[in-house]
Amino acid sequence: MWRFFWSLMTSVSSPLLLTAFAGITACMGCTANLPNKFEHPPLLQRIDARVGMSFRATASDYVYVMDKPKFRFPIGQASVGRFRQVFQAMFAKTIELPESWRNAVADVDGVVELDGIMLQITRGVEGAWNDIVTVYYRVCLYQPDGFQITCTSALGADTHIRHELDFSCFPLYVDRCLAPQTDAAMRHAIARFISDFEADPQVKAWAIRVADGKRAN
Repeated sequence: MWRFFWSLMTSVSSPLLLTAFAGITACMGCTANLPNKFEHPPLLQRIDARVGMSFRATASDYVYVMDKPKFRFPIGQASVGRFRQVFQAMFAKTIELPESWRNAVADVDGVVELDGIMLQITRGVEGAWNDIVTVYYRVCLYQPDGFQITCTSALGADTHIRHELDFSCFPLYVDRCLAPQTDAAMRHAIARFISDFEADPQVKAWAIRVADGKRAN
């Protein structure tokens, strides 16, 4: 197989392969472009609550590094921006809190925290050219005193099937294929989070307690 590729690359009729190879080698150590916000904020039925937003450093600073070619995927910062939009659409009022919020007194009804992020990229190999990108999120809801109400885990994935000698992704393999796949997987995972969070009985019970407290006052 390698002899076959070498013969193609050294032939006059294979400029596409040479361009692909040059594109990969020229961008060793590059960073994938991952937008840190949605084009349009999500439209959700807001919970009438004042909620603090927190983003753990282990989540916001999370960077996935892919080898051969070496690329960085700063999915942590991209996810923080998107979840900020989601939280602002999900609750009537939001304020951003530092990670050390548990040691501070905040005038909020609860705190929602992006607790964890994981990205996995499985690239296709000869005979099975399927690039699979999987994104995992964990988000927790707390009472103001730090008591954990519930945590929601959400998974999203996107698969791109390539064919042998299909160079539609090249020469910018990451920007043309893997970065858009990561973006799609992030969207799937966040949509799953929204659906599961809104359906969580613990979240519903908390929202009722908050509403009862407002009426009592």
